[in-house]
Amino acid sequence: MPENKLIKNRLWMIALIVLVSGISAGLLVTINICTKDRIAWNKEIKLKKSVLNVFGIPYKKNEIINVFGKKVEIGELGGRPFYRYYERGKVSGIAIEIKGAGFWGPISALVALKPGLGTIKGVEILHQEETPGLGGRIAEDEFKDQFKGRSVEPEISVDAITGATMTSKAFKKIINENVKSFKDEFKKK
Repeated sequence: MPENKLIKNRLWMIALIVLVSGISAGLLVTINICTKDRIAWNKEIKLKKSVLNVFGIPYKKNEIINVFGKKVEIGELGGRPFYRYYERGKVSGIAIEIKGAGFWGPISALVALKPGLGTIKGVEILHQEETPGLGGRIAEDEFKDQFKGRSVEPEISVDAITGATMTSKAFKKIINENVKSFKDEFKKK
């Protein structure tokens, strides 16, 4: 008899685990469905805000979409988007999204170039998984500001973050490879 009770207890435990797991999964699916559009909207706003920031375009929080629409045009080259900033009817800069491997994980950023594509106008980090307080400092203004006005020809050089030399070198490589690739493709078109 004790063996039957043990089996019965285990079956109840398994049934309870299946029930709780099913309810949890159902809630997660429901939350995902309900928030999918909001997540996409927030992602779009974050990208547009980053594009405005990389060009140094002033905006108010509630005007991001409007300012972006008036000042920036989206193009595509080689299957990837790029952004043109217009000032007084002339192209004032071109921004590209760059991606590559950091020291601990992927890094993606925007790099704005002046019209001749030889000088950096600004850098904005979109995503990074580097160590907080060390490599994660690539997202800080102090690190990003060093790129403004620097030539990308033949290559960009960076001042490494103390304690995060590998992340700094990886970011330098990401910029150099992506900018060269974009410029080569741009010249072909």
